[in-house]
Amino acid sequence: MYSILLSLHNVFRWAVLLAALWAVYRFVTGWLGRRQFTSADASASKFYTISLDVQFLIGLILLFVSPLIQTMFADFGGSMKVPELRRIGMEHTILMLAAVTLGHIGGAMAKKNTDDVTRFKKGSIFFILSLVALLAGIPWWRGIAGAAFE
Repeated sequence: MYSILLSLHNVFRWAVLLAALWAVYRFVTGWLGRRQFTSADASASKFYTISLDVQFLIGLILLFVSPLIQTMFADFGGSMKVPELRRIGMEHTILMLAAVTLGHIGGAMAKKNTDDVTRFKKGSIFFILSLVALLAGIPWWRGIAGAAFE
């Protein structure tokens, strides 16, 4: 089960990144172009936040079944001295939680505000911040297909 979840988590990151880029593009061009907020913009926001949620749920399940995380918690102090363990066990988790939170704030701002310029501006800011957290937190050493770290 672990290897299937890890592979799914690694491959699904590309869907999350595509959804992030789509949402950032829609919101930035809407803001700078001062256009009306459309259902396509709402869909971009919704798809991004849903993809974040699915990916985060898979990640949470992995936290409980990962031998890497179990090793990390067996000797937490020692594990924090190993860059790879610290990176995947702590930094990745914290950055991804930040990405999910920022993405949801952006989506809520886009839904809550009625002024189109404000919707696009606030959505753009939070979606860009969320994308930055995603890019910083992805374990790029796993490659395109997501070869297992272990």
